[in-house]
Parts: sequence; structure tokens; C-alpha cells
Amino acid sequence: LAHVRRVAVLVDDLDRCLSRTVVESLEAIRLFLSVPKMAFVIAADEDRVADAIKSELPAWTMPEDRPGGPDALPPEPPWKLYLHKIVQTTLKLPALSRFDTEAYLLLLQLQNRPNDVVEAEKFTAILAGCTGLRKKAGSLDDLAVPTGLDITVERQFAARLTPMLYEKLRGSPRRVKRFLNDLNVRASIAHRRGID
Repeated sequence: LAHVRRVAVLVDDLDRCLSRTVVESLEAIRLFLSVPKMAFVIAADEDRVADAIKSELPAWTMPEDRPGGPDALPPEPPWKLYLHKIVQTTLKLPALSRFDTEAYLLLLQLQNRPNDVVEAEKFTAILAGCTGLRKKAGSLDDLAVPTGLDITVERQFAARLTPMLYEKLRGSPRRVKRFLNDLNVRASIAHRRGID
């Protein structure tokens, strides 16, 4: 394996696993941490992973005494300490902004049109337009739409939903997508029953 420069292992959704699986996965990762050219990227909610460790290792307790006097920082819980011994660097992903939420809603709708499917080139152009507006702190009202494509319905729908979803779902892309999936299923059921 001399030709291998490095190995990066991506671990996604660790926080969605059963607590035993979380600890077993971390233990497996720990075995490889000292291997040269080896790195792990874990995409997970740190608090949920720490909770899984805590539930699997209930014998660990918080120390009662706090050295350093009353102004000292509280000791780190053992389950968090265990996690921080394995995870060397943490990057927190920010929640979607209001503009990002509206653009995400628009793009999801365009991607999932049941009829009049948006061609790949036109979708890419809209995506690039959203990215440009994001960088300039613009508005979707300024979005340039490719010739022959009407996105009025999707744009109005995104504009109406954004205030509610941004407020209630706290900028979580996963929750926004789940909401739209639920809405599409309900709309499909209503359509089959003749309800507009």
C-alpha cells in the first residue's frame, strides 16, 4: 500500500445509531487513530453522541470535588472527555439563514417537480444564481431565471413558507426537507380524494 498517500474515513449519522453501536464505532476508530496517514471525519451531533456514551457507560460519574476553588471551570463530564480524546477538532455547522431556507425550499421544489421537470442545465443555472445572491446578501426576487422556465409558483410557495419554517425549524435542512416530504405525501393523498 505504499502508493496510498492517506486514508480518510467518513462516518455519517453516528448520532442516529443505537448507543451500543456508537460506543463500538468509537472504539473501532480509536484503534486506528495512531495509524499513519489515517483520518476520520465524523458528522454527528456531539451532544447526542455524548449521551450515547453516557448511557453505555453508566458507572462513570461526575467528580464531586472541583479543584481550583469556586471560580474554577466545572470538570468535563467523563463521557464528553472520552469523546474529546478521540475527536481532535470540532467544526460546528451553522444553521440555514433565512435566505438559505428560502433558497433551499425553492431548489427542493424545482428538483421534485412531478410534471414539467426542470432540465439539468437550467437547474444548475438557478443553483448558481442562488449561490451568487447568497454571497451578495441578495434576495430571491433578484434571481435570474433561464428563458422558458416559469418558477413563479415555487418562488411564491417558498416565500410564504420561509417565515414559518425558519422560525419553527431553526434552520435545519433535514427538518425542512422532512416537512416538504410530509406535505407532498398529504397533497398526493388529498389529490387522489379529489380535494384541492
